[in-house]
Amino acid sequence: MASKPQLEQEILSSLLNMPLEEMERRYGIAEPVDGVENLLKIEEHAWMFVQKGSLHLVHAGCDGIPSVARVVREVRKRDLPLSILFLLSSTEEWSANLWYYRELSEMAPELFGFRLLTHPRNEGFANGGQAAAFTSDEEYIKLGGRKYYILRTPGHRLGGDQLSLFELGSKVLIVADLLQPQGEIYEYCSFLTPVPDHHEPDNAVMSLQNLRTLPFERILCGEGQVLDRSRGYIWIEVTQKVLERMAYHCRKVLWEEDQGSLEENARNVFLKLGMERNMSLDPLYHRMERPKSGGLSLFQKHDLPPIARYLTKFGGGREA
Repeated sequence: MASKPQLEQEILSSLLNMPLEEMERRYGIAEPVDGVENLLKIEEHAWMFVQKGSLHLVHAGCDGIPSVARVVREVRKRDLPLSILFLLSSTEEWSANLWYYRELSEMAPELFGFRLLTHPRNEGFANGGQAAAFTSDEEYIKLGGRKYYILRTPGHRLGGDQLSLFELGSKVLIVADLLQPQGEIYEYCSFLTPVPDHHEPDNAVMSLQNLRTLPFERILCGEGQVLDRSRGYIWIEVTQKVLERMAYHCRKVLWEEDQGSLEENARNVFLKLGMERNMSLDPLYHRMERPKSGGLSLFQKHDLPPIARYLTKFGGGREA
Protein backbone atom coordinates (compact mmCIF):
# COMPACT_ATOMS: atom_id res chain seq x y z
CA MET A 1 0.00 0.00 0.00
CA ALA A 2 1.32 3.43 -0.92
CA SER A 3 2.17 5.83 1.91
CA LYS A 4 0.27 9.08 2.36
CA PRO A 5 3.08 11.22 0.82
CA GLN A 6 3.20 8.85 -2.16
CA LEU A 7 -0.55 9.06 -2.65
CA GLU A 8 -0.50 12.84 -2.41
CA GLN A 9 2.38 13.05 -4.88
CA GLU A 10 0.34 10.94 -7.29
CA ILE A 11 -2.65 13.27 -6.84
CA LEU A 12 -0.47 16.34 -7.40
CA SER A 13 0.95 14.79 -10.54
CA SER A 14 -2.56 14.07 -11.80
CA LEU A 15 -3.55 17.72 -11.28
CA LEU A 16 -1.00 18.77 -13.87
CA ASN A 17 -2.90 16.85 -16.57
CA MET A 18 -6.48 16.59 -15.33
CA PRO A 19 -9.08 18.32 -17.55
CA LEU A 20 -9.91 21.75 -16.14
CA GLU A 21 -13.63 20.95 -16.06
CA GLU A 22 -12.92 17.87 -13.95
CA MET A 23 -10.78 19.91 -11.56
CA GLU A 24 -13.58 22.43 -11.15
CA ARG A 25 -16.11 19.68 -10.46
CA ARG A 26 -13.92 17.98 -7.88
CA TYR A 27 -12.27 20.88 -6.11
CA GLY A 28 -14.18 24.04 -6.93
CA ILE A 29 -12.65 27.25 -8.24
CA ALA A 30 -10.91 30.32 -6.89
CA GLU A 31 -13.46 33.08 -6.27
CA PRO A 32 -12.97 36.71 -7.41
CA VAL A 33 -12.92 39.25 -4.59
CA ASP A 34 -15.80 41.68 -5.11
CA GLY A 35 -14.69 45.11 -6.19
CA VAL A 36 -11.03 44.19 -6.64
CA GLU A 37 -9.77 43.42 -10.12
CA ASN A 38 -7.44 40.43 -10.56
CA LEU A 39 -7.57 39.24 -6.95
CA LEU A 40 -8.79 35.72 -6.15
CA LYS A 41 -9.73 34.00 -2.91
CA ILE A 42 -8.26 30.50 -2.94
CA GLU A 43 -9.51 29.55 0.52
CA GLU A 44 -10.00 31.30 3.86
CA HIS A 45 -6.25 31.47 4.40
CA ALA A 46 -4.90 32.08 0.88
CA TRP A 47 -5.26 34.78 -1.80
CA MET A 48 -3.86 35.23 -5.29
CA PHE A 49 -2.93 38.35 -7.27
CA VAL A 50 -3.12 37.94 -11.05
CA GLN A 51 -1.01 40.15 -13.29
CA LYS A 52 0.45 40.08 -16.76
CA GLY A 53 3.04 37.36 -16.90
CA SER A 54 2.75 35.78 -13.46
CA LEU A 55 0.71 34.86 -10.39
CA HIS A 56 1.48 35.85 -6.78
CA LEU A 57 0.10 33.71 -3.94
CA VAL A 58 -0.32 35.23 -0.48
CA HIS A 59 -0.13 32.41 2.08
CA ALA A 60 0.06 28.74 1.19
CA GLY A 61 -3.16 27.98 3.10
CA CYS A 62 -4.11 24.84 4.98
CA ASP A 63 -7.00 23.12 3.16
CA GLY A 64 -4.81 20.52 1.48
CA ILE A 65 -5.35 19.21 -2.04
CA PRO A 66 -8.61 21.13 -2.80
CA SER A 67 -6.92 24.47 -2.14
CA VAL A 68 -3.80 23.54 -4.08
CA ALA A 69 -5.91 22.23 -6.96
CA ARG A 70 -7.55 25.65 -7.35
CA VAL A 71 -4.12 27.25 -7.67
CA VAL A 72 -2.99 24.62 -10.18
CA ARG A 73 -6.17 25.25 -12.18
CA GLU A 74 -5.46 29.00 -12.34
CA VAL A 75 -1.84 28.39 -13.40
CA ARG A 76 -2.91 26.05 -16.19
CA LYS A 77 -6.00 27.97 -17.30
CA ARG A 78 -4.16 31.28 -17.55
CA ASP A 79 -0.87 29.72 -18.69
CA LEU A 80 0.96 31.84 -16.13
CA PRO A 81 3.64 30.69 -13.68
CA LEU A 82 3.37 30.94 -9.92
CA SER A 83 6.41 33.16 -9.42
CA ILE A 84 5.97 34.47 -5.85
CA LEU A 85 4.59 32.97 -2.65
CA PHE A 86 4.30 35.39 0.27
CA LEU A 87 4.33 33.73 3.70
CA LEU A 88 3.18 36.35 6.21
CA SER A 89 2.95 34.05 9.23
CA SER A 90 4.44 30.71 10.23
CA THR A 91 1.28 29.39 11.91
CA GLU A 92 -0.22 26.26 10.38
CA GLU A 93 -3.25 27.99 8.88
CA TRP A 94 -0.96 29.93 6.57
CA SER A 95 1.87 27.47 5.96
CA ALA A 96 0.49 23.89 6.02
CA ASN A 97 0.14 23.63 2.23
CA LEU A 98 3.75 24.64 1.54
CA TRP A 99 4.78 21.00 1.16
CA TYR A 100 2.49 20.64 -1.86
CA TYR A 101 3.94 23.70 -3.57
CA ARG A 102 7.49 22.52 -2.97
CA GLU A 103 6.55 19.21 -4.58
CA LEU A 104 4.96 21.01 -7.56
CA SER A 105 8.07 23.15 -7.98
CA GLU A 106 10.05 19.94 -8.53
CA MET A 107 7.44 18.33 -10.80
CA ALA A 108 6.91 21.40 -13.00
CA PRO A 109 9.53 24.07 -12.25
CA GLU A 110 8.56 26.11 -15.31
CA LEU A 111 5.09 26.63 -13.81
CA PHE A 112 5.74 26.44 -10.05
CA GLY A 113 9.30 27.64 -9.64
CA PHE A 114 8.21 30.25 -7.11
CA ARG A 115 10.30 32.34 -4.75
CA LEU A 116 9.23 32.33 -1.09
CA LEU A 117 9.16 35.83 0.43
CA THR A 118 8.83 35.90 4.20
CA HIS A 119 10.17 36.96 7.61
CA PRO A 120 13.85 36.05 8.21
CA ARG A 121 12.83 33.53 10.86
CA ASN A 122 10.73 31.63 8.33
CA GLU A 123 13.21 31.27 5.45
CA GLY A 124 13.61 27.62 6.43
CA PHE A 125 10.10 26.95 5.13
CA ALA A 126 11.59 27.09 1.63
CA ASN A 127 13.34 23.81 2.45
CA GLY A 128 16.11 24.38 -0.06
CA GLY A 129 13.97 26.26 -2.58
CA GLN A 130 14.31 29.88 -3.59
CA ALA A 131 13.67 32.27 -0.71
CA ALA A 132 14.22 35.89 0.28
CA ALA A 133 13.57 37.56 3.61
CA PHE A 134 12.23 40.99 4.50
CA THR A 135 14.97 42.28 6.76
CA SER A 136 13.54 45.71 7.60
CA ASP A 137 10.49 46.72 9.61
CA GLU A 138 9.01 48.20 6.43
CA GLU A 139 9.88 47.39 2.82
CA TYR A 140 8.59 48.60 -0.54
CA ILE A 141 9.07 46.25 -3.49
CA LYS A 142 8.03 46.01 -7.14
CA LEU A 143 7.22 42.57 -8.54
CA GLY A 144 5.63 41.68 -11.85
CA GLY A 145 4.17 45.12 -12.37
CA ARG A 146 2.76 45.31 -8.84
CA LYS A 147 3.89 47.45 -5.93
CA TYR A 148 3.87 45.92 -2.46
CA TYR A 149 4.48 47.49 0.91
CA ILE A 150 5.45 44.90 3.54
CA LEU A 151 5.52 45.74 7.23
CA ARG A 152 6.22 43.75 10.34
CA THR A 153 3.12 43.44 12.49
CA PRO A 154 4.04 41.29 15.52
CA GLY A 155 1.74 40.58 18.43
CA HIS A 156 -0.37 37.55 17.66
CA ARG A 157 2.22 34.89 18.43
CA LEU A 158 5.42 34.78 20.44
CA GLY A 159 8.49 35.46 18.36
CA GLY A 160 7.13 38.34 16.29
CA ASP A 161 7.43 36.74 12.85
CA GLN A 162 4.14 38.09 11.51
CA LEU A 163 3.95 40.38 8.47
CA SER A 164 1.20 42.33 6.72
CA LEU A 165 1.05 43.12 3.00
CA PHE A 166 -0.39 46.22 1.33
CA GLU A 167 -0.81 46.15 -2.46
CA LEU A 168 -0.71 49.74 -3.62
CA GLY A 169 -2.57 49.39 -6.92
CA SER A 170 -5.71 47.82 -5.46
CA LYS A 171 -5.22 49.38 -1.99
CA VAL A 172 -5.80 45.95 -0.47
CA LEU A 173 -4.29 45.17 2.93
CA ILE A 174 -3.77 41.51 3.84
CA VAL A 175 -3.24 40.58 7.47
CA ALA A 176 -3.10 37.26 9.28
CA ASP A 177 -4.73 37.05 12.72
CA LEU A 178 -4.10 40.58 13.97
CA LEU A 179 -7.68 41.88 13.79
CA GLN A 180 -9.76 40.22 16.51
CA PRO A 181 -12.42 42.67 17.71
CA GLN A 182 -14.74 39.82 18.82
CA GLY A 183 -17.64 42.10 17.87
CA GLU A 184 -18.38 45.10 15.68
CA ILE A 185 -18.50 47.46 18.68
CA TYR A 186 -16.65 47.29 21.96
CA GLU A 187 -19.81 47.35 24.05
CA TYR A 188 -21.19 44.16 22.50
CA CYS A 189 -19.10 41.03 22.09
CA SER A 190 -20.60 38.62 19.56
CA PHE A 191 -17.85 36.00 19.85
CA LEU A 192 -17.13 33.16 22.29
CA THR A 193 -14.59 35.23 24.22
CA PRO A 194 -14.11 38.98 24.79
CA VAL A 195 -10.32 38.62 24.54
CA PRO A 196 -8.14 38.64 21.38
CA ASP A 197 -5.79 35.67 21.19
CA HIS A 198 -2.65 37.86 21.12
CA HIS A 199 0.32 36.54 23.06
CA GLU A 200 2.22 39.84 22.79
CA PRO A 201 -0.50 42.45 23.39
CA ASP A 202 1.83 45.47 23.54
CA ASN A 203 3.31 44.56 20.15
CA ALA A 204 -0.20 43.98 18.80
CA VAL A 205 -1.23 47.51 19.81
CA MET A 206 1.77 49.01 18.00
CA SER A 207 1.03 46.90 14.93
CA LEU A 208 -2.59 48.04 14.90
CA GLN A 209 -1.48 51.66 15.12
CA ASN A 210 0.76 51.12 12.08
CA LEU A 211 -2.10 49.60 10.08
CA ARG A 212 -4.25 52.66 10.74
CA THR A 213 -1.77 54.84 8.83
CA LEU A 214 -2.23 52.90 5.57
CA PRO A 215 -4.64 54.20 2.87
CA PHE A 216 -6.38 50.85 2.41
CA GLU A 217 -9.76 50.39 0.76
CA ARG A 218 -10.17 46.75 1.81
CA ILE A 219 -8.69 44.45 4.43
CA LEU A 220 -8.48 40.68 3.96
CA CYS A 221 -8.48 39.03 7.37
CA GLY A 222 -7.35 35.80 8.95
CA GLU A 223 -10.50 33.75 8.54
CA GLY A 224 -11.31 34.95 5.04
CA GLN A 225 -13.30 38.05 5.91
CA VAL A 226 -13.23 40.92 3.40
CA LEU A 227 -13.71 44.30 5.08
CA ASP A 228 -14.37 47.59 3.34
CA ARG A 229 -12.48 50.68 4.52
CA SER A 230 -15.04 51.75 7.13
CA ARG A 231 -15.42 48.32 8.65
CA GLY A 232 -11.66 47.79 8.51
CA TYR A 233 -11.06 50.85 10.67
CA ILE A 234 -13.75 49.65 13.08
CA TRP A 235 -12.08 46.25 13.48
CA ILE A 236 -8.70 47.91 14.07
CA GLU A 237 -10.11 50.36 16.62
CA VAL A 238 -12.16 47.80 18.54
CA THR A 239 -9.29 45.30 18.70
CA GLN A 240 -7.02 48.03 20.01
CA LYS A 241 -9.58 49.17 22.56
CA VAL A 242 -10.03 45.64 23.90
CA LEU A 243 -6.28 45.36 24.47
CA GLU A 244 -6.15 48.78 26.13
CA ARG A 245 -9.09 47.91 28.42
CA MET A 246 -7.40 44.59 29.21
CA ALA A 247 -4.33 46.51 30.39
CA TYR A 248 -6.55 48.83 32.44
CA HIS A 249 -8.32 45.96 34.22
CA CYS A 250 -5.04 44.14 34.84
CA ARG A 251 -3.68 47.16 36.68
CA LYS A 252 -6.93 47.65 38.61
CA VAL A 253 -7.13 44.01 39.69
CA LEU A 254 -3.51 44.03 40.87
CA TRP A 255 -3.94 47.27 42.78
CA GLU A 256 -7.34 46.62 44.32
CA GLU A 257 -8.28 42.93 44.14
CA ASP A 258 -5.03 40.94 44.03
CA GLN A 259 -5.66 37.26 44.85
CA GLY A 260 -1.97 36.38 44.92
CA SER A 261 -2.43 33.97 42.00
CA LEU A 262 -1.67 34.85 38.41
CA GLU A 263 -4.45 32.63 37.04
CA GLU A 264 -7.05 33.79 39.58
CA ASN A 265 -6.26 37.42 38.78
CA ALA A 266 -6.50 36.61 35.07
CA ARG A 267 -9.91 35.00 35.60
CA ASN A 268 -11.07 38.16 37.36
CA VAL A 269 -9.86 40.33 34.45
CA PHE A 270 -11.50 37.98 31.96
CA LEU A 271 -14.87 38.23 33.72
CA LYS A 272 -14.63 42.02 34.01
CA LEU A 273 -13.96 42.34 30.28
CA GLY A 274 -16.83 40.00 29.50
CA MET A 275 -19.29 41.95 31.64
CA GLU A 276 -18.01 45.27 30.27
CA ARG A 277 -18.74 43.90 26.77
CA ASN A 278 -22.24 42.79 27.83
CA MET A 279 -21.63 39.05 27.66
CA SER A 280 -23.57 36.48 29.64
CA LEU A 281 -21.52 35.01 32.48
CA ASP A 282 -22.51 31.38 31.80
CA PRO A 283 -20.42 30.94 28.61
CA LEU A 284 -17.50 32.71 30.30
CA TYR A 285 -17.53 30.31 33.26
CA HIS A 286 -17.98 27.39 30.87
CA ARG A 287 -14.90 28.53 28.93
CA MET A 288 -12.86 28.46 32.14
CA GLU A 289 -13.84 24.86 32.95
CA ARG A 290 -11.31 22.16 32.18
CA PRO A 291 -12.55 19.31 29.97
CA LYS A 292 -13.51 16.15 31.82
CA SER A 293 -11.00 14.24 29.72
CA GLY A 294 -8.24 16.41 31.15
CA GLY A 295 -6.02 19.03 29.61
CA LEU A 296 -6.30 22.80 29.52
CA SER A 297 -9.50 24.80 29.35
CA LEU A 298 -10.19 27.09 26.40
CA PHE A 299 -9.52 30.00 28.76
CA GLN A 300 -6.09 28.61 29.65
CA LYS A 301 -5.20 27.97 26.01
CA HIS A 302 -6.33 31.22 24.43
CA ASP A 303 -7.37 33.89 26.95
CA LEU A 304 -4.92 33.45 29.80
CA PRO A 305 -1.68 34.14 27.82
CA PRO A 306 -2.39 37.77 26.81
CA ILE A 307 -3.93 38.64 30.20
CA ALA A 308 -1.04 36.99 32.05
CA ARG A 309 1.39 38.95 29.90
CA TYR A 310 -0.02 42.24 31.18
CA LEU A 311 -0.37 41.04 34.76
CA THR A 312 3.26 39.96 34.78
CA LYS A 313 4.35 43.21 33.16
CA PHE A 314 2.58 45.24 35.85
CA GLY A 315 4.13 43.24 38.69
CA GLY A 316 1.66 40.42 39.25
CA GLY A 317 3.12 37.36 40.97
CA ARG A 318 6.33 39.15 41.96
CA GLU A 319 7.40 40.24 45.44
CA ALA A 320 9.43 43.39 45.91
